[in-house]
Amino acid sequence: MVTKAKEIIDTLPDLEEETAGDIEVIEPQAPETVVEDSANSGDSKTRMYLLSVLAKDATSALDELTSLVLTAGSKVEKAEDLGLKRLAFPINKHLELSLVSVFFNANAQTIKTLDSELKHAETIERHLLSTWRAGLDEPKRRQAERQKREFEKNV
Repeated sequence: MVTKAKEIIDTLPDLEEETAGDIEVIEPQAPETVVEDSANSGDSKTRMYLLSVLAKDATSALDELTSLVLTAGSKVEKAEDLGLKRLAFPINKHLELSLVSVFFNANAQTIKTLDSELKHAETIERHLLSTWRAGLDEPKRRQAERQKREFEKNV
């Protein structure tokens, strides 16, 4: 049994050498946005983040989010109201809530303070904070591709 396993292990490098020429390395299309921040020398790297929020009122939530991000010391790149969304399950007895998203640049310390402030916001029911590595027009491109696939599927 041990000799068969050793024979198999000995033949594996030969297989890797044969298939090494067939492997294609794909580079990422949109690199992660990293900006040097001269104000904080400890946390000098800022990244692009996406903050998605479910709220009762979209306009008040959008105003509150942009003010929270600006007071935290970050720059808002894009803020948009994505409309009223029907939920799969009720959240605090609401079956429909507005979806709002904000794109901004921030460092790690800013994200920690912003996350703690979002937990105590009254107009916000749920929030999701994630890093964003694509361009700002990426959601529109994906939506256009999805609509094109649905159109081709129905025809």
